[in-house]
Amino acid sequence: MMRGARAVTVLALLSCGCVPDRTATHGSREPGLFPVRSGGLVGLIDQNGRLVLEPRFEYLGEESEGLIAARTNDRWGFVDREGEFVILPDFDEVGPFSTGLAAAAVDGKAGYIGRDGEWVVEPRFDAARRFREGLAAVQTDGLWGFLAPDGEMAIEPAYPFTRDFEGGRAVVQVGERMGYLASSGELVIPARLRSALPFSEGLAAVQVEDETWGFIDEGGSFAIEPRFYWAGRFSEGLAAVRIGLRWGYVNTQGDVLIEPQFERAEPFSGGLAPVRVDGLWGYLDRAGGLSIEPRFTRAEPFTGGLGLVQVDDGSWGWVETLGNWVWEPSQ
Repeated sequence: MMRGARAVTVLALLSCGCVPDRTATHGSREPGLFPVRSGGLVGLIDQNGRLVLEPRFEYLGEESEGLIAARTNDRWGFVDREGEFVILPDFDEVGPFSTGLAAAAVDGKAGYIGRDGEWVVEPRFDAARRFREGLAAVQTDGLWGFLAPDGEMAIEPAYPFTRDFEGGRAVVQVGERMGYLASSGELVIPARLRSALPFSEGLAAVQVEDETWGFIDEGGSFAIEPRFYWAGRFSEGLAAVRIGLRWGYVNTQGDVLIEPQFERAEPFSGGLAPVRVDGLWGYLDRAGGLSIEPRFTRAEPFTGGLGLVQVDDGSWGWVETLGNWVWEPSQ
């Protein structure tokens, strides 16, 4: 469902109007509007399934700071909730607004526009992401650094890979290993990790030399010693971990609260977490029971009170917390 890569990539963008941006923090979507596809075009519904914007766009992104990224005739701009273009579709790609700025790309280069659609940071980067915690990851000549909202480089491009700032830290690659930067640019957790995820609820999942996963605190010490085959981020006090061939959930002390029994498991959001059982996805509650029985080919974390799910024919719909359709699958 996601769009293919282009010569220039404005990362952490938007989706086809159905699948949310999975690089963003879970639960980050502003509540109230949800994209749906009908007749090959995308519109918006509210939490009750009422169409508030008839499907007439090729794609729609998430609402951010009151504006919605929209594509028509293969060009991107921003519309309001009535579907009127506030920023004309003059761009190859755009990302969501954050701190009054949105990443945008034209002619192979990315920069940042303001809410009037004018360039605040001229397009000069090979790739750009949204601002998070006051800084945005940008790429030049294959290396990533971080930009301040005034357009000045806060951290010069020096890293072949980075994640966004979350919890005051950003994952960066140094050589063949991962460490964490502070917003000052100081490498506060040395690059000694095989892999690393962003901090969440004060802990970060990391992979060490023997390929096991554990969790470190903000000082870089292990709060939960590496012993898992895989680990995800903490959300609502629980993190998905793989023990042997199955996934379960641990708390911030490392205690297994939900025994490993799932083929896959995603973070909790709104009290529910997508899990896969016998090839199908459903939703787990925090007590470890299946609140919505597995019957979907894919399920995304709940956001704004609804869960986005896919069925056999590849179409997507929205369900509420009891599993009832708010918007039946459509294409």
